[in-house]
Amino acid sequence: MWIEETKTGKYKYFERYKDPYSEKWKKVSVTLDKKSPQAKRQAIVLLQEKIDEKVNSKNTEQITFHELVRDFEKIHARGIKESTRINRQLNLNTILSMIPKDYLIQNIDRRFLQKLFDQLIDKGYSLGTIRQIKSYVNQSLKYAVRMGYIPGNELQYVELPKQIKTDDEVEKTKSKYLDREEYLQFIAYLDREAPKNKHRPRYVRAIKVLYLTGMRFGELAALELNSVDFDNKTIAIRQSFSTISNKVTSPKTKKSIRTITVSDSTLEIIKEQVEENIIRGTNGQFIFGNPEPMKLKTFNRFLDKSRKSAGLDKQITSHFFRHSHISLLVELGTPIPLIMDRVGHSDSKVTMEIYSHVTKRMNDDLIDKLNDIFAPSMPPSD
Repeated sequence: MWIEETKTGKYKYFERYKDPYSEKWKKVSVTLDKKSPQAKRQAIVLLQEKIDEKVNSKNTEQITFHELVRDFEKIHARGIKESTRINRQLNLNTILSMIPKDYLIQNIDRRFLQKLFDQLIDKGYSLGTIRQIKSYVNQSLKYAVRMGYIPGNELQYVELPKQIKTDDEVEKTKSKYLDREEYLQFIAYLDREAPKNKHRPRYVRAIKVLYLTGMRFGELAALELNSVDFDNKTIAIRQSFSTISNKVTSPKTKKSIRTITVSDSTLEIIKEQVEENIIRGTNGQFIFGNPEPMKLKTFNRFLDKSRKSAGLDKQITSHFFRHSHISLLVELGTPIPLIMDRVGHSDSKVTMEIYSHVTKRMNDDLIDKLNDIFAPSMPPSD
């Protein structure tokens, strides 16, 4: 430490320190009225505080948990779709609402985090949703470690219960699609009732195309005529309609961008819809528009009302027909990689679940047929 007298008669105390970023020597100073031993001791304390603040700010910058999540989401949002970002934020808001805004990230430990996720379980959130929230929080905490806000990620010590599939859950998986007989029963009812309402034919055609192609509802809603090649019998899926942002966006994943071959009946259904659009004066950008894209909520409401009238117990939604298409392809003996390419699945989990249930049913049917053929003959009765 050294001292310099100022023009005003005061004393400036200096000390050097090594900058942690540049590793160059720099200096700090404090100005006091006196040059006494007591003033020197005071200057030493003040100078050290200034040095500590500058040196330690590299690793100990204080930031709240809310600020951390907000900062990371700004960076992460640059590479994801708007609809994904909105869904992600809704899930994050669930756990942020449980953490006071002034809680510092450096004080968030594994016990606190475990208690948070235990509370989500107690509140009845599904294990899938909780795992998704945990994944999002984990990304933020890993970012905090990279930025030097915290020395380690405490979330790695938090455990969630393992999901064990009960008989009821297995039945739920079975009820996520219609088998061929159920689909034909549903369509037979709709075809009979369609002429009674001017909107029904459009919905019925949409159902048939979803079942015959495996498209997501958003992909069908955003389907344009220039994406259908009637000569080569293909449909190019290049966009989707987001019900969250109410905009046309890119499909769900890169794998979802695909071109699929379609049947003659699928093309005929599309032609029928285009002709009806022209007749009704609703011929706009989207084939199944009116002329705006078909609304998911309205479509699902139509499905729920219709399935009750058709005598089906399953809670049918638009996504049922995508799963039903996978079921149909399995029955036709289509290889799993080809099924995944056709429906744009990057993860085989859903495909494999449906594949397992359909093949089990097919195997049970095969055993019944074999039993019928090779049943032991009964002795003639007296």
